[in-house]
Amino acid sequence: MSQNGNASSSQKQIVTNADAKRPRSCQKYFVTFATSGCMVGALAKRASARNRDRRSVPGRLMSRSILVRLSRFCSGVAAMLLAPSAAANAAPVPSQLAKMDAEGFRSTTTVDDDDLEFSTIISTRDSFRKERRVNGSTWADGHVEAHIDKRTGDIRFEVHQSLRYRGSQRQYDVVHFEDRDGRLVARPLDRALRGDDTMCPNSDFTGDCALTMKLVFSVDEDLLKAITDRGESWDLKFKGRPDGQDDLRIKIVAAEIEGLLLAVEGYRANSSMSASS
Repeated sequence: MSQNGNASSSQKQIVTNADAKRPRSCQKYFVTFATSGCMVGALAKRASARNRDRRSVPGRLMSRSILVRLSRFCSGVAAMLLAPSAAANAAPVPSQLAKMDAEGFRSTTTVDDDDLEFSTIISTRDSFRKERRVNGSTWADGHVEAHIDKRTGDIRFEVHQSLRYRGSQRQYDVVHFEDRDGRLVARPLDRALRGDDTMCPNSDFTGDCALTMKLVFSVDEDLLKAITDRGESWDLKFKGRPDGQDDLRIKIVAAEIEGLLLAVEGYRANSSMSASS
């Protein structure tokens, strides 16, 4: 599959603008206004409770409890407003994952080599199996795979991304990333599979559902080698709705890619030795 390496500068500008953070100055005033209003409301509720239960000890305790709860709520509102836009930043890599090296991934790869299949699959799916939260309503877990054709020796590399999210059904059909020359490309997904959504009730009456998806796309071996040479995490952005609300940004650590490539080299070496003996 060929890459769309000739992505125009206008396309890159559009993606960049979609990811732009909210202006900090406007955000600062909005947060101040929101939290001030929230605290005024809390104080008003407490004053009302005092007037109503001035001589009641339980009433005074209740008013104090109300103020504490509202204060915590206001703090949560401020934290959410000050947080960077989920669409503009990839979730941080878990510390345990960041500490793993290429050998750690290589030694934990799985090899599916069924005699009744035409391909052998080498995968990092079990190297670090821990679903992580990437934004307010989305959890994700991903890995990379190599599919080796036993008849020809050709290899197809794939990226697999599993999602769990709350809300209405999402639609993903393309992923953005930089190629080995640093140019932004848009790669169509090979598959965007939904989980069993048939049991999901109507969200208009019963609230949002917990839904799942698996996103898969192919990638060239040369690009994977370039990523390992750079030694930096590979940034991916799965594109959702036109307004960017469902866009999903993730990182794949370079050590995971290098570990898969090492496992593929080992498989090739063992296959060559078996064929010659």
